[in-house]
Amino acid sequence: MPKTVLFPKGCMIQRLFTFSRRLVIVAVVCSLIASMLVLLTGTVETLDVLYTLASDWSKLSGKKVMVPLVEVTDLFLVGTVFYIVALGLYELFVDSRLRIPPWLEIRSVDELKSRLAGVVVVVLGVSFLGETVKGIKSLDLLLSGGASALVIVALTYFLGNHTHNDRTTHDGEITGAHSPEATDKSYDI
Repeated sequence: MPKTVLFPKGCMIQRLFTFSRRLVIVAVVCSLIASMLVLLTGTVETLDVLYTLASDWSKLSGKKVMVPLVEVTDLFLVGTVFYIVALGLYELFVDSRLRIPPWLEIRSVDELKSRLAGVVVVVLGVSFLGETVKGIKSLDLLLSGGASALVIVALTYFLGNHTHNDRTTHDGEITGAHSPEATDKSYDI
């Protein structure tokens, strides 16, 4: 497949684009720091919950155990979201040769969005579970559950539309509208 060159080699604009692509490292570092902070907060919260539960052992009930642990799980999931963003942006814009498990490899921005949407659905589910266990009023619980359900339906529709046109085979090859065969040209930036 012949390459179409937008800018001549050595052109200042080409060098600017090549350099600016590396600026994404700022978002990677910030997302990684956010991930570490949230995960560290979750760890401290877990230790605090365990200490509180151990000190009040005689008065334990299912709700007293479940509510704080579900909330801590929520923190870990949000920390994971930040980590996936950091990893995905790094893979896409800085260096795709990271040694990571295949299930964590991200080859496109759409794939990154899909991974994030999946984690958001899980976070919404865990948050709703936490509200359910807390014993929130029925109407408030219904409204919260309905709002979560609408977001999940919207994300499912969004993901369904994007993946309907593009499919990734088991070999990692993309088929559909964004496949290399579907476009006649690739751009050298």
